[in-house]
Amino acid sequence: MVTQDECEEVAVWTRTGRGDAPDVHVLAGRSHASAPIDPKRVAVRWKSGLVERKPVRMEELGVKVVKQIMAARVWSMPRTFELEGEGCVAALIEAVKAMCSASTGGMTYKKAVAICFERARNTVLPRYLREIRYKVLTSGFMIGRNKQSTGDKRFCSRCKALGSVMACATRGARGRGTLQAAAHLEETMAHVFSDCPRAHGLWARVLGRWEKTTGERLDPKDKRVTLLGDRSGATSTSGSAPEEPWALLHATVLRVLWEEMGREMVGGPSATTDSMHQKVQEQMASLADGRRVDVLRRAEEEVDASAQGGGKNSIEAFDALWVRTGLVRYTGGVADLDRGVRATGF
Repeated sequence: MVTQDECEEVAVWTRTGRGDAPDVHVLAGRSHASAPIDPKRVAVRWKSGLVERKPVRMEELGVKVVKQIMAARVWSMPRTFELEGEGCVAALIEAVKAMCSASTGGMTYKKAVAICFERARNTVLPRYLREIRYKVLTSGFMIGRNKQSTGDKRFCSRCKALGSVMACATRGARGRGTLQAAAHLEETMAHVFSDCPRAHGLWARVLGRWEKTTGERLDPKDKRVTLLGDRSGATSTSGSAPEEPWALLHATVLRVLWEEMGREMVGGPSATTDSMHQKVQEQMASLADGRRVDVLRRAEEEVDASAQGGGKNSIEAFDALWVRTGLVRYTGGVADLDRGVRATGF
């Protein structure tokens, strides 16, 4: 027996789009009293989630796809972005709302969250950098209340080093109350990666160099920039800055901040803005050189059309995004494989 709800999940596969044209799908009859439909022309719709997926043809349905479709039926907003909930992160929610407000096309909250996760899965990022961006979006670090709900361990170690937590809070309260100021020192996502003097100093240095090189001004106090890697609030004097280097730079700064925080937690020396900035430059030079070698390998193997003729994975595209923008410069030999890369714009 086929129920009405099940009928609404069935769509006729009428035409496959060519090139960039979208596929066209038409809902099958809500009643199965009509003549049978060829299974090759029938597809199953996905439930609406963060990512809009095209229906899957019946002939392509396997165990893995069926499990994914069933899981999508019980989809819910990630807990960190729920407007009301125990696991919500206020800084992430406010940053996403700011993205929606800055959008000229009336971006919905759900669409903005989807964009954040899409950026975290940027294929240009190595897996370890995708992981750290994903953890920021899901509050997946063992910090603050995730580590200890009460007691001093939930407070920032860098800020505690300035004195006792209550003493710091009292000095910073200025009439707002000790508990309110103490909460500001809690080791939250916003504090660790944006508000802490350690984080703010590094972001100000890196974004200052970014503006000098690309002409794009980003506010180091803007949570859209520091937590989400979103540049919707940027002002630019020289057009749009490239997304590929920015995605790598944003994830690299997050990684350096996390590494330095972990080093201090085990009793290591406190890092300075200069030392952290140097690490960012070194890692960006390594990432840029790895990207250069990757596009050369793609071109040599001749298996990727995008690596030829100025495609997105070609050496010409790399030069346009990285070298001609002043973000890096070549060092060493004349031949491509003999060259090295030095970060000059970060």
